[in-house]
Amino acid sequence: MAGIFPEDPKGISETISGKIHGIASGIGFIFLILNPLWAIWIAEFKNLRSVNITLFILAILTFILFVTSENINNGILQYTGLFQRLNLIILYGHLILNYIWIIR
Repeated sequence: MAGIFPEDPKGISETISGKIHGIASGIGFIFLILNPLWAIWIAEFKNLRSVNITLFILAILTFILFVTSENINNGILQYTGLFQRLNLIILYGHLILNYIWIIR
């Protein structure tokens, strides 16, 4: 859903499309963040428990940095896009890592 409805440009009041984008992407991020947590209890990933716990903690931290940096324009928190991409790298990297672990 977030890909269908574009985000509103900065400086423009929020539209219905922007609200749908924000809600859908928030729900998507939450489910992606929960994946490493769910993988902790899957028997096939018992050797990756410490990796999954670490990735879950990193995902939470980068998500918090991403959300808190939305309206900050100075310091390290001005790089909202960087934190979003780091969060996505961790989340999709987790899925790829666990997939490779299963098929090997």
